[in-house]
Amino acid sequence: MMPRSGFKDQAKAIAEALGYNYVYGSNINVLGVQYGNAFLSKYPIIEKNNHRLPRELMEPRGVLGVTIDIMNNPFHVFVTHLGLNASEREKQVTAINDMLAEKEGPVILMGDFNNQGDSEEMLKLDSRMVDSALALGKNDLNTYSFHSEESNVRVDRIYTSEDIELKDHEVLPSKVSDHRRVITRILQKIIR
Repeated sequence: MMPRSGFKDQAKAIAEALGYNYVYGSNINVLGVQYGNAFLSKYPIIEKNNHRLPRELMEPRGVLGVTIDIMNNPFHVFVTHLGLNASEREKQVTAINDMLAEKEGPVILMGDFNNQGDSEEMLKLDSRMVDSALALGKNDLNTYSFHSEESNVRVDRIYTSEDIELKDHEVLPSKVSDHRRVITRILQKIIR
């Protein structure tokens, strides 16, 4: 609902074009112009919650939590965009850890974390969460150009719980964002 999108509901338009389900969680709403997190899925969305994250003086941030049904198996997915200030991000990671602790079974956390994976605040992320790029030896695939023509930082990441098997990870150019696309292929491990 912004001028740059032609005042369209971008999440809805993309989901409809793909035939996907979607959820949007607004974090900022100024006279109908909104910023937030969106989640699209070809699988049914069976639960959704938009959570506010702690903030200091910066803009409001949130985490969108959804549960999707993949062949009668619930997957808990969290989508976020953390703040620009390190101390604020540390509080936000603590809040996310509290949300992750409430979930059993496969969990995925993804988004723009506005930091590097080895930053002090990210080292406090729930220890059962695995950085997919790091685990697959592809942590040299940067996702954003910070004061550079070339991508030189990896601020966009996908974390999965240990009961999800990682198959592949790649980062691809995007024609619609200043961030590159991050794709991790996964399988659910069968635990007996």
